[in-house]
Amino acid sequence: MKHVKKSVLLWYTPHEMYELVSDVQSYPAFLPWCIKAEVLEQRADGVTARLHLSYLGVQQAFTTRNTHAVDESVRLELVDGPFSALTGVWRFIPLPAAEGANAKACKVDFDLRYAFRKGALEALELTMKIAGPNTRLIPGHGTFINRTEIVPYRDMILAVQAKVQQLIGQGKTLPEVLAAKVTSPYDAKVPGGLLPAGNAGTSADRFVSMVYAQLKDGH
Repeated sequence: MKHVKKSVLLWYTPHEMYELVSDVQSYPAFLPWCIKAEVLEQRADGVTARLHLSYLGVQQAFTTRNTHAVDESVRLELVDGPFSALTGVWRFIPLPAAEGANAKACKVDFDLRYAFRKGALEALELTMKIAGPNTRLIPGHGTFINRTEIVPYRDMILAVQAKVQQLIGQGKTLPEVLAAKVTSPYDAKVPGGLLPAGNAGTSADRFVSMVYAQLKDGH
């Protein structure tokens, strides 16, 4: 499960920010990766909406049930899409010095937790798109990382996928692919590349085995 958490102070009222976030159909006007937005159901407490995304040549769509607390929050719950889980909340908090009828500023908190149905590459690409330059990400283990630190992992996945696909095309078996040590150019660049993984061999072997199985199924 990935966790993205961001906060920003803005010279807009909670009402203005709530109106922006809750107006799903306007997302394509200011989110470059959102090519289409649909409201599938309108309810007294919110909407069910579907977003169509396009990023790095990959198009996906997902549906969420959004629950609105007027001028306070928008909560998201997954209905369908490429995720195995997704929950999130936008909160619009008046700044203490700006409380009252003439409030002109607020703090916006965004908290999102998600997991993908499909492999790690899609998760990395979306994480890099959502995260800002100062976003701190919480991995499944280890210390906090930022968006820049994801790049070596993405590059490794792309390169390893391409090499494994090439070997599959040559009729290589899994033991032969593992013997080719396709992760060796990245073992020193990506922490944990050669850490033991119990009976599964090294973590590199475990990763290559997973890539092999995914590509072999779709080959």
